Amino acid sequence: MKTGILGGTFNPVHNGHIEMARAILESKIVDKILFVVAQNPPHKEGVNTDASHRFNMVSLVCDKITTFPSDIELNKQTNYTFDTLTLLSAQNPKDDFYFITGADMFLSLKNWYRGQELMKKFNFIAVERDGFFEDEKNKKLFEEISSLTNAHILKIKTPDISSTMIRKMVMQNRDITEFVPKKVADYIKNHGLYLGGE
Repeated sequence: MKTGILGGTFNPVHNGHIEMARAILESKIVDKILFVVAQNPPHKEGVNTDASHRFNMVSLVCDKITTFPSDIELNKQTNYTFDTLTLLSAQNPKDDFYFITGADMFLSLKNWYRGQELMKKFNFIAVERDGFFEDEKNKKLFEEISSLTNAHILKIKTPDISSTMIRKMVMQNRDITEFVPKKVADYIKNHGLYLGGE
């Protein structure tokens, strides 16, 4: 089984995340995708929304057939990709894991926690937007990093949405149903999320 790992705070999960997962599944590179909800990612600060709410919203959008929520990081204070993938691999020894990341983040793999080991042990899907790898410098760096790991480039056009934008819209009492599934919009409203600007 080939399993894609889509990690994030998902604060909240939105149509951009869902469209990316759909496009990756359609590529047939992986058979299923885990939405791994981060407790406290090392590169982000100020994630104030309780992890249980973020996990519940992700659970609402997963079909449990090809997309699944994962709480594997929720019992840790900080989360490194290497540790998460190592644990998932130990729990699922027959699966091959593909970490999904943006093209710009992919180019910084060497600087990640235990980056060299990460590249040797696991596979990657680099999501490209707006001709990122057409730039000669980026293209050359991609080729260099790709020689050290198994990587796929996918060009995916996703809606121009951010979780920050959605949180601001909620604060302003604006309709967000264009950007998130109705189930998520209802959850946010019913639990009074983001009204304090978190």
